[in-house]
Amino acid sequence: MKKLLSLLLTICLIIGGLAIPNTVTAKTNPLKPTWNNIYWLSKAMYAENHSGTDESVILTGIVICQRVRASSYPDSIYSVISQRGQYSTWKDGTISSCEPDERCLEIAEEILRYKLYKKYPHNLVFQSQFPQGIKTYKYISEDHEYFCLA
Repeated sequence: MKKLLSLLLTICLIIGGLAIPNTVTAKTNPLKPTWNNIYWLSKAMYAENHSGTDESVILTGIVICQRVRASSYPDSIYSVISQRGQYSTWKDGTISSCEPDERCLEIAEEILRYKLYKKYPHNLVFQSQFPQGIKTYKYISEDHEYFCLA
């Protein structure tokens, strides 16, 4: 009788485990190349660097995505770019009033499909007009922009 009860309990646990949807137990990827993510990433890149070099546009996108991955920042692209005190183009309304160009849309999609992502350090999370963090990764003089490591 004990063996039968043990077997029934095991079967119930297995069946119960199968009934739990994967979305409850699995964490979703906040950097999936969805239209929403591509759109907001490209808008931020365009607002920050629309007249800049391709490299500065790419680095802006990488910084935003690295912040999404870092535990000390919000966990979505939209939340990172709208975080208080982080992007002046959000505060002054530039991001909301602009539409990204084809270049920014393509670069955003390439970043989110991880075609460009692997080339950059995981701690590249700062972008500003002055050096910050532990080290300057890249200074782009044409854009007067520092991209730095945490």
